[in-house]
Amino acid sequence: MLNYKLISKKLKKYNKKEYFQFNTSILIAFTLIFTFANLYMSNTLQKIMEYGTDSNQMIMSIFILCMVGCTMLVIYSAEVFLKYKSREIGVFISFGLTKKEFVKIIAKEILAIVIKLTLIAGILSLVFSFGIWKFFQIIYSKYTIENLSLNTKGIIIGIIFSLFIFVIVYLRLFIYIRRYDVMELMHSRSRTDKLKRLKKPYLYLGLILSVAGVSIGYFLPQWYTINFDKSAPSIFSLAYIFSFIGIYMVLYYFISNPKKSSKRLEKYYNNIAYYNITRLQGKQIIGSMFSMILIFGVFTFSFFNLVNQSGGLREEKMEYDFSIPLRLENSILDKNIIQEIAKEHKIGIGTYKEYEFSELLSGSNVRTWDDNAENIIEKVVEEYKYYEFISESEYNSLSNKKIDVEEGQYINLVRKNNKYNSWESDDDLQNIKSVDGKQMKVNYQETLEDDLLVDRGLSWNKRYILDDGDYEKLTRGISEGQKIKNIVFSIEGEKKFEFSEDVFDYILENSPKEMAVQTDYDKNLHKLVKNSGRQWYTVELEEYETEGAYLVSLNKDNSELQGNWKYYPRMNYYENTASFVLNLVKVLLCGFIVIIALTATVFITYNRASSIFFNNINLFKSMKKLGATNKNILRDIKTINRRTIIYPVIGGGILAFTIISIIILSQVPLGIEIIADLILLLMAYLIVIVVKQKALKNIEKAVVEKL
Repeated sequence: MLNYKLISKKLKKYNKKEYFQFNTSILIAFTLIFTFANLYMSNTLQKIMEYGTDSNQMIMSIFILCMVGCTMLVIYSAEVFLKYKSREIGVFISFGLTKKEFVKIIAKEILAIVIKLTLIAGILSLVFSFGIWKFFQIIYSKYTIENLSLNTKGIIIGIIFSLFIFVIVYLRLFIYIRRYDVMELMHSRSRTDKLKRLKKPYLYLGLILSVAGVSIGYFLPQWYTINFDKSAPSIFSLAYIFSFIGIYMVLYYFISNPKKSSKRLEKYYNNIAYYNITRLQGKQIIGSMFSMILIFGVFTFSFFNLVNQSGGLREEKMEYDFSIPLRLENSILDKNIIQEIAKEHKIGIGTYKEYEFSELLSGSNVRTWDDNAENIIEKVVEEYKYYEFISESEYNSLSNKKIDVEEGQYINLVRKNNKYNSWESDDDLQNIKSVDGKQMKVNYQETLEDDLLVDRGLSWNKRYILDDGDYEKLTRGISEGQKIKNIVFSIEGEKKFEFSEDVFDYILENSPKEMAVQTDYDKNLHKLVKNSGRQWYTVELEEYETEGAYLVSLNKDNSELQGNWKYYPRMNYYENTASFVLNLVKVLLCGFIVIIALTATVFITYNRASSIFFNNINLFKSMKKLGATNKNILRDIKTINRRTIIYPVIGGGILAFTIISIIILSQVPLGIEIIADLILLLMAYLIVIVVKQKALKNIEKAVVEKL
């Protein structure tokens, strides 16, 4: 005698396709989450995060986005699976099973599926985690990429996500069965969800919310940071929810208000199948269209981030491996100490040089806002701040260059690709005050790029080269307290990263408190603000208004150390390795979201395109009886597919791409990121169209066989 288990087993065998789609979507979601969690929570990555802990929030955001994408994929596949199961549910209940009994039985079935797929996903994630990491170790063997060290946190997060998915599917099943009677369950594929027609104010409100959500979410945090000098609270990101609500409202309006006109009745009757299906199954269609817009929008954003983070995989080359700025009076580091640390790691010290700069009080053009804060005004401050100068002979001898500075003139040393803005210019320097108090007028000669001595993270945005005679006059009698020593050297050996870590630790431990200041700190600017208050105000003076605000915590875990410390050392291999591995992980994690979003898009596209015919087969049979040909029916199906699948995908991609373009182009010129994003967007459109066409081919066969 047959019991439920035997019948269920036969049904599974008979309906392999439905079970395969459901199982595959869950397995993909579980495997991606397990792998993501393993990498993110691994001991290896958590250690790397110490070198860039400000990236922790970004990666956590990516992780949350990944979970949302996987959840949406599973929810949609569960909806499709429950529609298939609904007829089976109705039949078994009609045989005498109560709804409560059937919920328990099917819940056990789904739980068994989840447990099985969790185990498989856990094993696959371990294979993928170690395999991917080993692949990168081989490809980028010149970097010291540590072996992947996992802990149980990643597995625990994966298991929690699996239980979360089971609870969602179970609740959806419970609500689904409790909501409808037996006959409705048996005929759920033809069940209707009529929409209430809405008036135009609903549309206008939706459009306003769509624009307002993005605008507030993007511009409000910037306004807050500028006006309060603090990082914007993450709660501001909730403003984007208004955009989601607005998009849903716009979709609802257009689906619930099909355009019918007595002047265009022919067009209406030619698309009568579309209008009737959207009228009778509006909520289902809006739900799938909304999901498509969101998922494809996530896909576009994620790929942009992937391309953007890929830029961090390019190695920054430097003439020397180290460039360390120090105050000469402190003498915390010299060649002997460096060689002692090098011996511990069997590192060879190559070319070693020490540049010497002098700090001299200088006058400069200073720009600030006018009284109405509308226009930038410029004035010369005779004693503005201390700049760093080097003689042309010393610079030439150490850099092997032939720079000739004219008497009474100066050469700017700036970063490569230095971009001046409204607040600074090449010829700002006006005069220099000598040690004995005399002032010398100087003129701009030219600008020279030099990343070795002037670079991000170092003390200065700009340094200057002077004529030997001028330099000797200005620095005669200068003390060590006004001298800066810049050590540069190269290294050879296998343990470059470990050596760099020890050098950095030594500098942090031995730097005196007078060196623990922010990048733009200047003792003369500090004095001006204390003595004269707001009349000396410029953007860079803001940090001096509160005593002690210019200090920096010399803690290795301080995420702002690299960008904000005046004497941050440039360590080529250390920075490149830490930055490279961190960016590598970001690329990998962004890649997960791209895969999830594209997989979900393909899955929903195929199922939605197929279900349009099979869920409305009675409607098409009625059309056939009224004289419609197979060609007419296929044309209507293509129209419905185009309007409910292709248009939302295109809309979601264009919406995300437009937002990305506005944000990026408001900051920098058109870059490779936007171009690459556009190319992949077009390729993704092509994939969606191919998948839709594949579904249509199956429908063509079904139309011939079933109508």
